[in-house]
Amino acid sequence: VSAVVVNPLDVVKTRIQAQGAFAGSVSKPPPGSFSAAPALVGADHVCPPRCPTTGNLSKLCAPECNVYTSTLDVLRKIWRQEGPMALFRGTSTALAIAVPTVGIYLPCYDLCLGELRRAMVGSEWGRDYLAPIAA
Repeated sequence: VSAVVVNPLDVVKTRIQAQGAFAGSVSKPPPGSFSAAPALVGADHVCPPRCPTTGNLSKLCAPECNVYTSTLDVLRKIWRQEGPMALFRGTSTALAIAVPTVGIYLPCYDLCLGELRRAMVGSEWGRDYLAPIAA
């Protein structure tokens, strides 16, 4: 459940980190230059609500449309340009990692807790409080 709930924030974090890695790669065209999309020339262009695609899912938005200024800005742009399901990209991978991890962790915890409680039979405090902490 936590992998599904937290995944949108993980997508946002990844986008912000990726933007930092490629911060120098976004450049604006020089003033007065010709562009095939005149609405994208200059700093006052308006990004479309949804970026059109070419059929192979590559986005046709200007690079400036993907410059993020805050966490809420990332959420808003992903929601508007790619749709709400884009926030759940990678959920299947997160679940594929979480299920075996929990499946191994919980039985190991139970085994350790049982052994520690058996070892601390004489101490009620150790059995009830110390064993769960140590396990």
